[in-house]
Amino acid sequence: MLVSATLLPTVAFAQETTAPNTKPLSDAAPMAFCTVEPVTFNSKALMPKGHVKVEANRTEIIRDTVALFSGNVDITSDTAVISASQAQVNGSGRDLIAKGDVTYQDAQLKVESDAVTLRSEEERLEMQNTRYQLTGFVGQGAAKDIVLDTDSGIMLKEVSFTTCPEGEEDWLIRASEISLEKGTVWGQAKHTRFYIADVPVFYLPYCFPSK
Repeated sequence: MLVSATLLPTVAFAQETTAPNTKPLSDAAPMAFCTVEPVTFNSKALMPKGHVKVEANRTEIIRDTVALFSGNVDITSDTAVISASQAQVNGSGRDLIAKGDVTYQDAQLKVESDAVTLRSEEERLEMQNTRYQLTGFVGQGAAKDIVLDTDSGIMLKEVSFTTCPEGEEDWLIRASEISLEKGTVWGQAKHTRFYIADVPVFYLPYCFPSK
């Protein structure tokens, strides 16, 4: 069973102050923030509960314990879809390693990464060197590592978040680590920096994201 988790970051905005001889904010044009289109997810493409389907150009079975897949690998479970250049399944499906142009998508987020490791017994999913977009919500960013764990929730390391398209970030939040507890949007963020047009506006060494 693939692991999924909810990623709903809390976003703060800075309001520009005006000098006495400038127009009041009420008379000025409203401040517009850039937005990126949220990705969509078709849950009808998923497998029935407890089932996993693997499609690939080439398959090799080694001693009935290791399955190697290469070329246009698509892995579909009851919660998520993974696409990659190659994948390896160990221990009768207990562990999965996917590498090369990996895309992971579930009902909460879409992630592009160098590699994905799934440990079914621990119900833990690890992704490295990622770019992510929220499913059904405006928001995208990057993270060095993303860990989804059924027991503890989600953790993102060296993470950024914005509602702007990639390469057109009018504003951006960076943090060394963001963790969200299982089933909630309660968690913590460490070393959070808020940028507007590449200029740092404020810094928080430790904060608690909330609803």
